[in-house]
Amino acid sequence: MCRFWELGKLFRNAVHSDEERYSVGIQMKPYFEDEQHWGELLEELEEWKGTPYRHLGTLKGRGVDCTLFVAMSLKNIGLFKRIEYEYYSKDWHLHGQHDKVLMSYLDNAKNLRDGLRIDVMEELALPPYRGDIELLSLFKYGVIHHCGIYLGSDEMIHALGTRGVHITHFGAWKGHVRRTIRLMEK
Repeated sequence: MCRFWELGKLFRNAVHSDEERYSVGIQMKPYFEDEQHWGELLEELEEWKGTPYRHLGTLKGRGVDCTLFVAMSLKNIGLFKRIEYEYYSKDWHLHGQHDKVLMSYLDNAKNLRDGLRIDVMEELALPPYRGDIELLSLFKYGVIHHCGIYLGSDEMIHALGTRGVHITHFGAWKGHVRRTIRLMEK
């Protein structure tokens, strides 16, 4: 994982403006706009439902935390070549302003399958799109410490400490979104 001061460099490498995207003649579109891609993700997410919450867990049915649930789901359908992460304590978010959840996705952007890119948007993308990764904070100081995947129809799937992997009403979480990540393809 990178250091906090490297965030700007990673952000510039992972995120491209509309001018960059279209000026070279390469039009990007949301990856999950394609029905086959969306169906593959939904099948994968369904298999994770009911998996208990386990800090740093990565095993379907055995235990997973919110960040690794999203990352492993995307890896399992072939979007990431691998997932790299460092140890973090259960209460890391109580001790500083370091957005480890956002940083983990920016760090792993280099591991995306060829032809894919992540776009990071400030706050909630309006309207949210199926497959968007919503990065959330329940704290006043705003450090991102939770994430889930927007499913459409005002639903989100995520791994929560008390309930494990489950689908929830997104309306209750909308006000806590700090960033949205959208996978884009050529």
